[in-house]
Amino acid sequence: MNNANPPVVLAMDEADIYGIELPRLLRDISTLDEFPLVAIAVRSSGADRALASPLLEGIPVIEHSMPPLSDPGRVEDWRGVPKV
Repeated sequence: MNNANPPVVLAMDEADIYGIELPRLLRDISTLDEFPLVAIAVRSSGADRALASPLLEGIPVIEHSMPPLSDPGRVEDWRGVPKV
């Protein structure tokens, strides 16, 4: 980015490991002065529990569903992609 003040981004994989504390953690992070973009990856059951929490009321939430990687067509797409 060529911006002098790039946006603050936090990405969390397997965020459901935080259990019932995830909504509180998301609220605390999302209401910081820097207004960070928070991207989380959770199982669908974890997303329902975390994103429906009243603790996140007033915080914009956008949900994107991903197909399971066990789908044979999708796994083929990932073969040959170098690990980072």
